[in-house]
Amino acid sequence: MENLSLSINVIITGMVVVFSSLLVLSLIISLFGKVSNTKKNRPDNPASADNQPEGSDTASYSESVSTQTKAADSDSELIAVLTVAIMASGMTRPDTKIRVTSYRRIPVTSPVWNIAGRTEVISGRL
Repeated sequence: MENLSLSINVIITGMVVVFSSLLVLSLIISLFGKVSNTKKNRPDNPASADNQPEGSDTASYSESVSTQTKAADSDSELIAVLTVAIMASGMTRPDTKIRVTSYRRIPVTSPVWNIAGRTEVISGRL
């Protein structure tokens, strides 16, 4: 009988320790998330041509403008590819008309190991 009560005490103590440590870890992880979100939410606005300070590097400004131009060209190509992919995926009726005018990227919320597993499964099937 003494061994039974000792084992029950050990089990209860172990469960309390495990759950309390998990609670502390979850609080620490949520604090890290809040700290990293405040760093991401800071506006990093590049200087525009109108309010560009004197003596600033004009090469970096022209580089950002050329990057925006390339992004606009890439966007129109991406919209065309998305439209073709949607039409090829199952639009067999000729009276169906779809026109993609814009798109929005969805941030990845899956863990890295999940993405790696998906990639491995997909590459294994090809």
